[in-house]
Amino acid sequence: MPQLPVLRRYYEGPSVRLLQMNLYGLNQNYNGLMVTGVFDSLTEEVVRNFQAEHRLVPDGIVGPATWGVLLEEVRRVQERLNSA
Repeated sequence: MPQLPVLRRYYEGPSVRLLQMNLYGLNQNYNGLMVTGVFDSLTEEVVRNFQAEHRLVPDGIVGPATWGVLLEEVRRVQERLNSA
């Protein structure tokens, strides 16, 4: 898998869209999040909440540790859906 970029507030692009889609799909608490491709204040808040819930530093910056936990969580959800 290609290395994912570090993302933070004000960034834009397909990697931000990927982040938002994955966060939105994981938890109903994140349903206010819009998939826009823009790392806005709501995206930052959701990232901080996700990081805190997963015992990561809640800095709102999506680096390798946050990507790793996020993608692992998405993989687990997909496995549960596939087995249902």
